[in-house]
Amino acid sequence: LGIKLQKYTGFYMVNGFYAEKYSQDILKKKIGIGVDFITSSLGSAISGNAIPFWQSSVSVIKPFLQNKKIQPLVKFNLGFAMANYGSDTFKDLPNKSLIAALEVGLYCSLIPKVKVLASGGYNLITGSGSSGLGVIYPVYGQITFAYEIKLKEK
Repeated sequence: LGIKLQKYTGFYMVNGFYAEKYSQDILKKKIGIGVDFITSSLGSAISGNAIPFWQSSVSVIKPFLQNKKIQPLVKFNLGFAMANYGSDTFKDLPNKSLIAALEVGLYCSLIPKVKVLASGGYNLITGSGSSGLGVIYPVYGQITFAYEIKLKEK
């Protein structure tokens, strides 16, 4: 369970929440499933005139070197994004989009139960505003701070 800070290249800072699960039932803990929710309302739009933007996605995560303190990983994210342009002037612009992104990064676990994920991604679906949601830029970087909570498995 964690806090996610994301920055689109040339766009806003968006922040939110993140959770992931590894289970013996999911390929013996070799693949993880993640979910996140990020918004500009917790980032650039918190005190400015940035466009309110919300995004939620589900991830499939493949870490490598799982027993090491630093673990490379790849992720595939699939989700949905929405923006509120705030004026009828922009009512003809697309304000919703699917999200599909590839991501690579590193998990760092130097403190027990605390993970830091630094990664970069590429959105496969982007928009210019006139075709597609104009707040989804192709390249992004992010950092996620997570605290490990172990749930009992059956």
